Amino acid sequence: MSKENINTNNVCLDTNTIISLLFFIEPAHSVINKYLEGNSNDKFYYTKHIYSECETIFRQKLDFLDDIIEDVILFLEDNYNKMYNQKQFTSSFTNSNKNYYYKQSKVDINDIISILSIIWDKHCSENMDGFYLSQIFFKYQHFLDNYLIKYKQTIYNRLILINGYTQEYPQITDKLLSHGSHKKDNEIILDIYEYHLKHNILFNFVTFDKSFYNALKECNFDFLIEIYDYECIKTFVN
Repeated sequence: MSKENINTNNVCLDTNTIISLLFFIEPAHSVINKYLEGNSNDKFYYTKHIYSECETIFRQKLDFLDDIIEDVILFLEDNYNKMYNQKQFTSSFTNSNKNYYYKQSKVDINDIISILSIIWDKHCSENMDGFYLSQIFFKYQHFLDNYLIKYKQTIYNRLILINGYTQEYPQITDKLLSHGSHKKDNEIILDIYEYHLKHNILFNFVTFDKSFYNALKECNFDFLIEIYDYECIKTFVN
């Protein structure tokens, strides 16, 4: 599918795409960021139910990252005079046997290493001692607790908010359910559908949730011009 043939005038972003915009540790961060920058003349939307999900997930991710950074700082206070390269640092820290949980599920150690490696690549030099490394992570913790909240509002301000639906539309929900879509995802589509009815606007929809993407493709709603997943967006920005 070539970019020239795509009508992206009105694009609704799913929760996972907005979260990817907010956190640079997300694997899809650079892709969705480039997509928005490359389509700056388009109108981007989110819905009331997407907003609610984003707020919940944002706080969960922020708390999760804060826990890791706080432990890194404590670890480095006990190892302030040691020299580290990236591999030595991530290996030493993760060998401390501290477990982390996100949404009540244990986080794989490789995901923790990936997060720390991304932070290192952005903020650290090839070799650093524990003291200066702790200062970097302390500053990063401050960044998380202050800048990200402001940045989140900046992202919201770039988007047009679609209010929550006010009526039930069984013709929409029945079709979604028959193709395996879930209640929270269905509410997002109902928000979009009611907005479409009131404003006669057709949308493209971007989601990185493969099951949601597949369900919407199968539903083939006439108010959704096209559904894009991560692979589509990645193709558009490359």
